[in-house]
Amino acid sequence: DGNIYCPATTAAYARSDVLYYDGDLYEMTTKQGGRQVLLKIAGDGSSITELADFGAGECVADLTMHRGYLWCIVQIQETGAEIEDPITHRMKTPQNGGWQIWGYELATGKSVLVYDAMGDPSVNHANTAPNDIYAFGDYLYFVRSAKDWSGGQGLARLSLLTGEVTDAQGNTA
Repeated sequence: DGNIYCPATTAAYARSDVLYYDGDLYEMTTKQGGRQVLLKIAGDGSSITELADFGAGECVADLTMHRGYLWCIVQIQETGAEIEDPITHRMKTPQNGGWQIWGYELATGKSVLVYDAMGDPSVNHANTAPNDIYAFGDYLYFVRSAKDWSGGQGLARLSLLTGEVTDAQGNTA
């Protein structure tokens, strides 16, 4: 019927990777107007639901499902509201320009910031984006760029128990 939000077409959202879980599709994408959103698309195509809005950004990287959470890497381009770190329980306020790892708990709808690596605003973050995130055991694994993420370039892991980030060799990053 020409509705850009119709589940049969996603003209309102940029194309991105899709994750299948428990009968539904999930997608971390950019909505028209430059808002990064986490979508739930009904498996039968009957509806699209915006689960979370992560703010203005130029692109999205990746997402994975682990332990009841959708974990996603997002690019933030604006200062957000104060949020609680679920591991340290300290309050944080995102700053302008850079990448973060967020978790979205499916059971409660709560979004949590677990890794905040906001970079130098002079760096073209769209070209230095982390491009993968995987989960196994008590860790989230991701790839980072030396220009954008603090610490060394390459494979890193974040402990879901302590919040500590280490490189692929186990050195604290």
